[in-house]
Amino acid sequence: MAEHFDLMPNQVVRAAQFDQKEFILNSKTVWLCAACEACSTRCRQGIDITRVMDVLKIMAQREGIEPGVRTVPMFYKSGLRSIKLFGRVYELELMRELYLRRLLAGELDIGQFFLGDLPLAMKMVRRGKLRLLPTRPSDQPTKGVAYYPGCSLHSTAIEYNLSTKAIAERLVLSAAEGVRFDLAEPKGWACCGTTPAHSTDDLLATIMPLKNLKLIEESGYSCVAMPCPSCFIRHRTAIYDVRDDPGLRGQVAALRLGSGQARMRQMPSEEIEVEHLLTTFTKRVGYDAIAEAVTQPLTGLKWSVTMAV
Repeated sequence: MAEHFDLMPNQVVRAAQFDQKEFILNSKTVWLCAACEACSTRCRQGIDITRVMDVLKIMAQREGIEPGVRTVPMFYKSGLRSIKLFGRVYELELMRELYLRRLLAGELDIGQFFLGDLPLAMKMVRRGKLRLLPTRPSDQPTKGVAYYPGCSLHSTAIEYNLSTKAIAERLVLSAAEGVRFDLAEPKGWACCGTTPAHSTDDLLATIMPLKNLKLIEESGYSCVAMPCPSCFIRHRTAIYDVRDDPGLRGQVAALRLGSGQARMRQMPSEEIEVEHLLTTFTKRVGYDAIAEAVTQPLTGLKWSVTMAV
């Protein structure tokens, strides 16, 4: 995204140090940040630049500052509305509302819509990657490891879901005796909030993942595997934030989570594990068993490594 920025991330941080608030909040960079976490991961000063961008976007919205890229907050509003209505991101409805918002705001490229976007959408529908109806919670037995696929794996990233389950089944057969990690989706899981939530309201971005973890725990699981890196980050971030920030924990404590009348003081126990799917595989199956299950090894390939100085 850097080629589209008007400020580089380091320039945003430097401007913040000099209290150039209006300069930052009126930039395009704040809105174009894809929250990929690359800068936060690589920052030698340990600055969580992704979180900085979220805070700046929230500030701009609360202060009524015209966004540098008008369509981005439109996407946030459409996404949160979809989650509120269906519990998960229903991508067809999200797209319908987003295009309508863009049309009313004079931001829609009609030619691009009819010649590019619409044909692509029809192609995705035919391939089962864009569902005509929202997905419904599945009722699966309580065993093994809870599997939280995330909204996209039920639609635009459905091939990731299918390959994950196929690999899991293969690895179960290859694993040592007694090793079980059947991936079962807990009934009623909801969206983690993804970018529209953490770019709009930090409390909302904390509550939504914690609700899922409370549901998963009440379903009898002590571990949940997540193939989507965004979902994984949002759930782990929520756990970290309520432990690290007493003020945020106090806000969440006033809300009801889980089934019945469970309050936040009965938050998911610290024993519940949130794992990325790769960690689940390596911990519960092991590298040796994974290697034995490989049918097409990548031996004999020529590797090219390019290093940036």
